[in-house]
Amino acid sequence: AMDDLLRITARLGVKIRITEKTKEEFLMNLEETSQYISFAQPLSQQATQKVIDVLASGFYRDYLIAKRDNPSLTWQGYEERMKNFILILKNRYSVELEDVDKREVMTDPLFKEVFEAVGDAAPSKSEQVVEHDAFHIILVKHKRGTKRGGILGPPYWFLTNDRSLNLAEIELIHKGGIPSTVTTQNWLGMIWPLMSAEVASKEAPEIFASLFSSITPAALAVNSQDLLLVQGSWLDDRDLTTEDIKEVLGSAYVKSFIRSVRKELEKTGFLFKIKEEQPKVVEVIQPEIKRVKENRKLREDIERINIKIAEDRRKMSITLFILGILCVPAGLYQILTNNVIGIIPLITGLALFSMAFQYRKVKLKSPVIEVETEAS
Repeated sequence: AMDDLLRITARLGVKIRITEKTKEEFLMNLEETSQYISFAQPLSQQATQKVIDVLASGFYRDYLIAKRDNPSLTWQGYEERMKNFILILKNRYSVELEDVDKREVMTDPLFKEVFEAVGDAAPSKSEQVVEHDAFHIILVKHKRGTKRGGILGPPYWFLTNDRSLNLAEIELIHKGGIPSTVTTQNWLGMIWPLMSAEVASKEAPEIFASLFSSITPAALAVNSQDLLLVQGSWLDDRDLTTEDIKEVLGSAYVKSFIRSVRKELEKTGFLFKIKEEQPKVVEVIQPEIKRVKENRKLREDIERINIKIAEDRRKMSITLFILGILCVPAGLYQILTNNVIGIIPLITGLALFSMAFQYRKVKLKSPVIEVETEAS
């Protein structure tokens, strides 16, 4: 979807640029992922598909998909290709690399405030990512002062998939400013009126649906490096679903523990220590795996019970309705033949009809199970 969005944007004549700052972060992230991959446990075919389904984006997911289509592909081959991403973007979407004065942006009086706002909006972000995002929010504000806006409003926007940046800019907006960031979904809406009728009616809705379906709340997103640190034979458990894995790795306790291990590894030079720490981390998450599986089984059991109860109520409703049909005509017949006692079956039949409809109207809801994990 992102490929299609960039293609349509470029076709409309909108210039797409990335900065040296983005290039640096891209390559740094690639290198970090490479280091984790070099020490990660191998994946079976079944586990590979689970990992692809669990991860929303990132180099690792992209690599696994590419390797699935081309089994001979190695990480080294993929990594070398990604290092040339500037050339790939230029050839595909006419993306330009722009070198900007970093010092001018970093020394802006507003930088510290924006940096803190970005970090507060997404506490799980690393300091480098927070700095990158704050840098571009300020950069866009600087560049807007050099050029008049047009049909798309301000002349420059920071295009991102990160919705947390909208929250980071709320205070700035309250002060009368215009946000620097625009999400991919909102950008598509902005350029929609500029598209040809065919693109707007056929391609754009599909792109929007794809972009929207790819949105994962930050609290639920699984980080590639987190998964690489803990991946192993436990992913081969046939009884462990994709949603189970997301719940395990999304647990506040597990996420906090993994991040603390990663932080220590990265601070001390983790290249030779990952294999030592990996079994410890997997051991820690085992109770969480057990809890998640038990909770899912409990939800499934309750759902089955609810379905059975609903089916029993449906059958009872039909039975009461049939009895009502038998009673009402009998009562009416006796009343029409001047037999006062006919009022009894008539009232009984009407009551049975009422009960039958009440049984049909009741809807059962599956319970929400909340379990608090206690760290020992």
